[in-house]
Amino acid sequence: MEEEEREGLKGCILDMVLNEPSDRVSYQLSLCVGKIARSDWPYNWDGLFEGLADQATNPPSNSSNNFSQTWVVRRSLYVMYRILVELSHGKLKRMRELFESACFQLWDVISPIWNQKMNQLEKIMSNGGDGSINDIFSEFGDEWMVAHCCLISSKILLLMFGSGFGDEFKSTDLSPFFEGFTSHVIEFRKLLRSSSIADELCENERDIKEEAGPSQSISTIFIKLLKSLFQLPTEAQNNFPLAFTSYLAPFLDFQSNMVLNIFEFNHKFHGLFFS
Repeated sequence: MEEEEREGLKGCILDMVLNEPSDRVSYQLSLCVGKIARSDWPYNWDGLFEGLADQATNPPSNSSNNFSQTWVVRRSLYVMYRILVELSHGKLKRMRELFESACFQLWDVISPIWNQKMNQLEKIMSNGGDGSINDIFSEFGDEWMVAHCCLISSKILLLMFGSGFGDEFKSTDLSPFFEGFTSHVIEFRKLLRSSSIADELCENERDIKEEAGPSQSISTIFIKLLKSLFQLPTEAQNNFPLAFTSYLAPFLDFQSNMVLNIFEFNHKFHGLFFS
């Protein structure tokens, strides 16, 4: 691709991702953004993360296609996720440094969004009563998109805790995040135990394992979100043992109770989480 064409594409592709009606097309465009960012960010793509962060934290109330604010946040989060995935694949020292720099830059954006969307998800679940998961979270409704935002932001946090924090982050006080995270997973467990959602996830587990792509059912989103909540404490304990120690016990309790008390303990479901 010629340099002029490349610069022209960078100038419009983010708007295309956010305003494209088709999720599948937007998904492919997000992959393109990730590929370009891997070679061009930060030196030849100034303001990439700043623009995405602004869309995610201050979404327009009226988009050109009348998409909701949650829609815009969800699309912005997914682009950030694809960029971080591409940067995380780099083996050279320079690529590792860029990945760590990107994670450090996005931490103050992603962690509050995750917290906000988990609060919204818990409120939706609480208000849903005994309704079925598909009734509460109709596909592409705002409730469904809130759940998807929780999943995408959780996956970004997993990347960060897994290998994205450089030495400069070791001095950052992560206690407020760990405290909030612990509260959320305990509340999430309580809401699952008091609803029919857990039983529905067990019934749908065969379809869930086979499902992929951007337009996922709410059951798939919940299973993947639960899996992320299992994995993140392990990553945190590996990389931030002292900061995380005081919060480890509630997570161990969460993990054992989630499997043993909420769901039927069978080899299929066990494999779904721990394979």
